[in-house]
Amino acid sequence: MLRLNRWIAAALAACLLINTLPVSAVAESEGSTSIEESTSEVIETPSEVSQVTQTPQEAEQKTTNQETEIQETQNQETQNTQSAQNTQKTLGENGIQLAAERSEDFVVSFENELSKLGYNNIITQDANGITLTIGEGQGEILELLSKQPQTQDSNYQDWSIKFNFTGELTLPSTFEGLGDWGDSLDQQIPFKGKFTGQTVTIKTSTTIFKALDASAELNGNKIVWEIGVNDATPTVPILTDVLVADGSEHTVNMPLASANRFNPYIGMLTGDTGEVTLPTLNYANVGTNPAVEYPGNQGLICCSMAVNTSLKVGAVTLPSVSLNLMSAQNVGSLVGSMGEGSKLTITEDLTLNSALNGANAGGLVGFMTNATIDVAEDKSVTVIAALTATGAAGGIAGEATTATGILGANANVILQSIKANGMQNSGVLYG
Repeated sequence: MLRLNRWIAAALAACLLINTLPVSAVAESEGSTSIEESTSEVIETPSEVSQVTQTPQEAEQKTTNQETEIQETQNQETQNTQSAQNTQKTLGENGIQLAAERSEDFVVSFENELSKLGYNNIITQDANGITLTIGEGQGEILELLSKQPQTQDSNYQDWSIKFNFTGELTLPSTFEGLGDWGDSLDQQIPFKGKFTGQTVTIKTSTTIFKALDASAELNGNKIVWEIGVNDATPTVPILTDVLVADGSEHTVNMPLASANRFNPYIGMLTGDTGEVTLPTLNYANVGTNPAVEYPGNQGLICCSMAVNTSLKVGAVTLPSVSLNLMSAQNVGSLVGSMGEGSKLTITEDLTLNSALNGANAGGLVGFMTNATIDVAEDKSVTVIAALTATGAAGGIAGEATTATGILGANANVILQSIKANGMQNSGVLYG
């Protein structure tokens, strides 16, 4: 028994030395002994407790170190952000510098072309931008400008064109139109600059703009559309192939003073919402010249209105002869085709006497999709029309995808005489 007690005492002493008690030994009686497995426990000695206990000075130093580490991390993040901003700024400045250099290259190149024709020092530049000055009889300068290749950062899009004379300016037949309009966005560069100086009359048989932004300031310069007596009627619009709306209301301040053919004033209205108002249009001198035949949509004021565009037309002067238009597609006295959500507003009294022939033919519009025609209060539109169509023919619209709501609340349209002959559908209102 003494030996057993000594053995147990030795085991307990060993466990205390290593801070672990793996087993517990219990003597139940003098004649028997039991040994059971026990859960391990950690017993801290006074010396170990003193080792993990921090003084106030040590705790304060630890907090200071942590704050320093946080501040260093924040400083590094700030430096990284500033570095990224500096890089972006540098790239932006480089882009602006590159665009400026390309713009300057365009000016220099055009000046070299002008010098070959004997024109020098007619381009000036100041805080307001670049100005090209045109003198009397110098239509060839605009012809040369119209032939210059443009890119988004190398162009004459925002130039001012100053007319330094009074009277008439004749554009050569080889004039190609100002601005550009291609299939890709990079090729869409409508002219959005200014016509300044004297108000002149531009005499032409070619379209003045390939693409024109509705915000351009045209200074009331007048257009005389004159096709040679023996010349075939060109299948082009008078003012612009493409008119681009920018979401704001604008007036195109370049009236048609005279025309001897029924060419449309605008080819296509596109772009953002925002009503575009047209100037006065005078077709009184057309006389008995032949019909204008178009391969695409055809209308006297606009061939095609894109989705959600809005067009307002004022005074239109017509001859006593019929408005004679032909098209392989949609033809209307005023607009060939109106896209979804578009609106046409007529603000002055108007009488239309038309002879129209097309895929769809309408006294006002050839084809319209959920579009609206309105007439200003106390004004009226009278329609006299002979309509022939391979598709649908109607006094208001050849074909309208919405049978109701095509006329606004104030629209006073008088269908005086309608002869509609549509091979598929015909109607007094629409086919």
